[in-house]
Amino acid sequence: GKGSVKSLVEMKYLRSLLVKNPHEISRRMEYFIATGNLQTSTGLDLMQTAGYSVVAERINFLRFISHFRCVHRGQFFTEIKTTSVRRLLPEAWGFICPVHTPDGAPCGLLNHLTSSAIVTQLPAVNLAGIIKFISTLGMVFLSSSQMLIHESSNSSQNTFHNYLPSIPPLGSHPVLMDGQLIGFVESKNAQFVAEQLRLCKLKASQSIIAKSALDSRSCVPSQTEIAYVKPRKRGLYAGIYLYSGSARLLRPVRWLKVKDVSSNSHPIEYIGTFEQMYLRIQSAKSGIEPEELEEIEERRVLGSKYALEASTHKEVGSMQFLSVIGSMTPFSDMNQSPRNMYQCQMGKQAMGTPCHAFSRRSESKSYRLLIPQVPLTRNFAMQNPAGMDLFPNGLNAVVCVISYTGYDMEDAMVINKASLQRGFAAGCVYTTVNVDLDESQNTQRSTFGGNEGVGAVGSDGLPEVGARVKDGDALYSVIEMDGASEVKTKLVLHKSSEPAVVDQVRILPSSMSGNDPRAPSGPRRVAIKLRFDRTPVIGDKFASRHGQKGTLAAMWPQEDMPYSDSGIIPDILFNPNGFPSRMTIGMMIESMCGKSSALHARFQDSTPFRFDEKEEAASYFGNQLLAAGYNFYGNEVMYSGYSGEPFEVDIFIGVVHYQRLRHMVSDKFQVRSTGPVNPLTRQPIKGRKMGGAIRFGEMERDALLAHGTSFLLQDRLQNCSDLHSMYVCESCGSILSVIAEQSRHYTSQNMKFICRICSNDENSNAQLSSPKKVLLPYVFKYLTNELAAMNIRASLLLKPC
Repeated sequence: GKGSVKSLVEMKYLRSLLVKNPHEISRRMEYFIATGNLQTSTGLDLMQTAGYSVVAERINFLRFISHFRCVHRGQFFTEIKTTSVRRLLPEAWGFICPVHTPDGAPCGLLNHLTSSAIVTQLPAVNLAGIIKFISTLGMVFLSSSQMLIHESSNSSQNTFHNYLPSIPPLGSHPVLMDGQLIGFVESKNAQFVAEQLRLCKLKASQSIIAKSALDSRSCVPSQTEIAYVKPRKRGLYAGIYLYSGSARLLRPVRWLKVKDVSSNSHPIEYIGTFEQMYLRIQSAKSGIEPEELEEIEERRVLGSKYALEASTHKEVGSMQFLSVIGSMTPFSDMNQSPRNMYQCQMGKQAMGTPCHAFSRRSESKSYRLLIPQVPLTRNFAMQNPAGMDLFPNGLNAVVCVISYTGYDMEDAMVINKASLQRGFAAGCVYTTVNVDLDESQNTQRSTFGGNEGVGAVGSDGLPEVGARVKDGDALYSVIEMDGASEVKTKLVLHKSSEPAVVDQVRILPSSMSGNDPRAPSGPRRVAIKLRFDRTPVIGDKFASRHGQKGTLAAMWPQEDMPYSDSGIIPDILFNPNGFPSRMTIGMMIESMCGKSSALHARFQDSTPFRFDEKEEAASYFGNQLLAAGYNFYGNEVMYSGYSGEPFEVDIFIGVVHYQRLRHMVSDKFQVRSTGPVNPLTRQPIKGRKMGGAIRFGEMERDALLAHGTSFLLQDRLQNCSDLHSMYVCESCGSILSVIAEQSRHYTSQNMKFICRICSNDENSNAQLSSPKKVLLPYVFKYLTNELAAMNIRASLLLKPC
């Protein structure tokens, strides 16, 4: 009945549910937030039970904020074959970034909000106030609307229009609020009503809005969505649709029909996804675009009936449709579209400045660029307002576009060795080792201490700050006490093969209660932060802000590097073959722009859509280079570092902002000669942490066979894998029936083997032949045993060599 339904929302009923089993609810909520997995036996009729939360990683600041601006359709859609769910719909323009989405499986499913889009969080508007205000504009409302107004109104003197309970008036449009029909307005007044609601929504100054609207403007919040659908053939049902609920996407535009007197500009209005489909919004640039001129000409020829409608709104800026990270790419309008997508991904993988409170943070793993630089070429519309200069993620490098050494093929790059020695792209990695003595499995009382001076261990058993530890060095020491007599010390070693420096040791509160008399004195829980120095080595990954990624192929001596007429030696040698197929013209313009910025000692604006055919970017920055005494196109005479002679052609050289990515050889290299093996198959195990090997699969086998390298194939698949010597009966071909003959006269040197099957058979010629020793993979012997368990006999036919 009504009483039982009402009790579901009462606090008393909710408290009774929580009191029954509070620990179970807390544990499940902690697990759900930590892993994103939903523990349920029924599935709750959901498409997925995993992936509801992710860890907000702080690889850099861009990655951190992108976690809070992303929209994921769900893991379920990655498994279906249709591509319609991945497409970006037209009504998503300005709300979902068309560039910032990963390539691969989640493409189109993991999207990001634009930099200007917001999500409404306010509760629904007071419906009675909206109805009361629209009624003053001539709305004929329903009986339920009139009852709602009378119930919420304290005055009985209000007069309202008559209402029609079921039949809508002739020649009228419906008015709906959050999907609820509240009344009708005449068709000829629908446009006026929509504009008055929009005026009321703007909350502009008194000189703009009528007095009647000012009195009731509190009834229409600034985040209300007002959509007037005009009647047209094959269109949606005409009417005025209002939305005021939460969890809606809005974005700012300027309303051209109103001008604010105080600021002498058009006011900003927030519009929604459904609303913008019925608004005419012009671009942020002043004047009429060439496409609009062509459309005007076509409609002039067709007649005045098809006259172009005037724009009602205008974009706030040219980058409003891009995400925060997509707005950081310089001259992105001059690049091929996939390259801008790649930069959105690599910008979140760059080493930089993830935070400033390094001494107070204890992430399991964090990356830091030791000498970061703010970019000389930047998008003023986003770099400065977002405060990205506080979290720089790269460095300004002198890049020379030349094929000089032969080490720069296939996206490889050559870096000046002296630049690396001066600290170019130097970084470090922080890892945290958490130690909690109260969580140990043994029942002995333990505390930190002992083994002072062994490795990095200090007087208190904890490592000394600043001490260097290598693989196998003691990191900290623990004293385990059993009663008062037996004392045993335990050393915990540094297990990483990479040397580290103890950066910080933090003593944390114990997980046991402070009033527990069983809790030993002294520190019980510590966090040891280790710092791994990461100077760039061959194989580390770098990338420009235009999706031009490459690996470090050679660290070239400075005396052998090419140099310019003014003595400038580049930091990076970039292969010119990286431009034609990638079509990253924006990187060329950035090179000229960065060079001009360094010469004139000022930051340069690289906001997209700033230049066009009338004002070309190359001419704009080329004139600045001419004013500084350099070539118009950014070319210079370069000299060989070997002979000192000038090259026959001028070389394109400039300043480009480069990023060092977190993909480093020190984290990924895997090498092995001997090591642990699988006890069942005796083949090497997999896994870098376990000291395993890299799998040599069937496709690699096919490649070696195609090259005719049979002995190399035998070396990989047998000699270096599970080579095993076994005996085969020459008569029956069995490898399972051969055993060593038992005799006290035999040793391991002269041991005799016999076949149990053939030795008991009087008709066999086992006496004439003995088992032969062969070399086979051990996994073949395991397969033979498995087949024998299924009553399948495998026999080998031996041939003399």
